[in-house]
Amino acid sequence: LLLSAETQLANARLFIQTQADTIAAQNSFIYALIGLITLIIILGVFVFLAYRSKRANLKILAAKNHKIAESIKYATRIQKSVLLNEDQIKEIVPKSFVFYQPLDAVSGDFYWFSKIDSITVMAAVDCTGHGVPGAFMSLIGNTLMNQIVNEKQITVPKDILLALHEGIVKSLNQSNDDESAQDGMDISVCTFDEKSGKLTFSGANNSIYIVKNKEILTMQANLLPVGGFVRRNKKMNYRQEEMILDKGDRIYLFSDGY
Repeated sequence: LLLSAETQLANARLFIQTQADTIAAQNSFIYALIGLITLIIILGVFVFLAYRSKRANLKILAAKNHKIAESIKYATRIQKSVLLNEDQIKEIVPKSFVFYQPLDAVSGDFYWFSKIDSITVMAAVDCTGHGVPGAFMSLIGNTLMNQIVNEKQITVPKDILLALHEGIVKSLNQSNDDESAQDGMDISVCTFDEKSGKLTFSGANNSIYIVKNKEILTMQANLLPVGGFVRRNKKMNYRQEEMILDKGDRIYLFSDGY
């Protein structure tokens, strides 16, 4: 009986130990599960906070983008109002066309037309920079061209370039010590005298092309810009070319964008 009781006691102790091990394993699993759930909850909170922050930032960014887009849209209207429309150009040069397609909403390139007595002045201008910075330069260039030709009555192309160069240097406060002030423009300017049929051209890095008797003729530009760093090293002396045009001749001016 004693031996049997000892065997039962040993078996009971083994069963208790097995149960204790099982409970310990279950407790470990429960603790691990609780830890995993806690970690998931913490990660979820972080994800939620990040999502909420991102949404708030996206709203702010969308508002800023809308404000910028509206400003650029308004700037586009201003730039278009400064440039002559098709009807105004046709009044100056009846048989003409303008292809104007900015890379961005606003452009650093612009065209310019005017007529002083019998002399028609035409220009295609390519300002440094693109988009908004280029558009600022185009407004400066357009204003200076109005002052030089329409107000001061300067109609000699090389003199127009020189006056434009001096105007840009003064407008942008470009001094000999400021090497960063290299803003300027490339431009082709030509005048046509209706009385003599003479075309006079002067260009700063931009040439013009003439289709005459089924041949393409080039009037070469000066390898000098208008405005910018080069003024410190060279005297701005723009040369010009002349040509008598016949009926049917065509003149093409453009920026390097085309």
